[in-house]
Amino acid sequence: MVVALGLGAYIFLFERHTLNTGERAQQAAKLFPDFDPAKVASVEILRSNNVKFIRAERANDEWRLVQPAYPAQSTAIDNWLGLFSSLDRRAYFSAQDLLAQPGGLTAFGLDSPQATVMIQQGTRKIHVLLGAKTQVGEKLYLQQVGSDGVFVTDSALLDRLPQSATDWRDPTFLDFSALKFNRLNVRAGQRDFEVLSKKLEPKQNELKGMNDEVEALKKQLNTQSDKLNDDSRGTLVKQIEQKQKSLERQVQDARDDAQNQQNEIAQRILAKMGPMIVKYAGDNGFGVIMDTSNPWPNGPVLWYGPAVDITRPVVELYNAQSGVPAPTRPAAARPAPGSTKPATTTPAAPKPQGTQPK
Repeated sequence: MVVALGLGAYIFLFERHTLNTGERAQQAAKLFPDFDPAKVASVEILRSNNVKFIRAERANDEWRLVQPAYPAQSTAIDNWLGLFSSLDRRAYFSAQDLLAQPGGLTAFGLDSPQATVMIQQGTRKIHVLLGAKTQVGEKLYLQQVGSDGVFVTDSALLDRLPQSATDWRDPTFLDFSALKFNRLNVRAGQRDFEVLSKKLEPKQNELKGMNDEVEALKKQLNTQSDKLNDDSRGTLVKQIEQKQKSLERQVQDARDDAQNQQNEIAQRILAKMGPMIVKYAGDNGFGVIMDTSNPWPNGPVLWYGPAVDITRPVVELYNAQSGVPAPTRPAAARPAPGSTKPATTTPAAPKPQGTQPK
């Protein structure tokens, strides 16, 4: 009977402050009407079940985790910010309403919020507290720091908030994109990288299993949190944190080990290819060979024509001397697209035609 009366009182209070038909325009108003996700420079999150906070910063339209420092899933962060921008005002409780409630902010879960979020948009900082979910309608109590009132909004904002930095961390285990030499069609190097990939597969599978275990525990915490007592919930949270830390350490160690082995392969290839480049330049009367893998302004070459590109003949020479046969392809298969151009030449005389900066 007490529960029924309490629920009835909540429904009365909620309906009393829910916007009626005559206030449809206000109901349609956004909680943060001037918020623009594209202009957000950083996001900070502190979860109540994790003493560590998460900070992500945007640079050149790409997100990166700063605390802890890892590459980030830009799409996941952008999607959450898009959800934040779409929040509606479902109901509002003024400071007087809060004072009238037994326990004040405790009744809304805001005395110890489930999460604290700080968003930097230009010179504006949005600082919000995410409290408990409503007893009816699966909504969420939200309070903006500096405001006396409490809003009711979509609980998906809390549901999609990362439990830890791993949820927003880029899961890519090996990233070859930064290796300029790996974009060449060098058969001996390709074979070495294939061997390395096979060698690392068991570790990748092990890390995937650890990640799946952590995700299963998080799901258990989310779905059973209201059914667990404080001791059981605390034990589960501690277990998640321990496994999460162990996973993060092992992922970082695996990344470092893989990067070191990639660099060793690169050095072997370049050590063998270097003398061939010098010989090719001497045989063809070239006075300068320049690396164009980094386009201007990151590299020194402003422009060059295809006639001075020696990438293909040097790679073909290297492949011929490596003794590694070309991979077999189906008869109907089309040849692979041309490789990028890591090297160009400037003949001593005559000089190639082209524009020069003034």
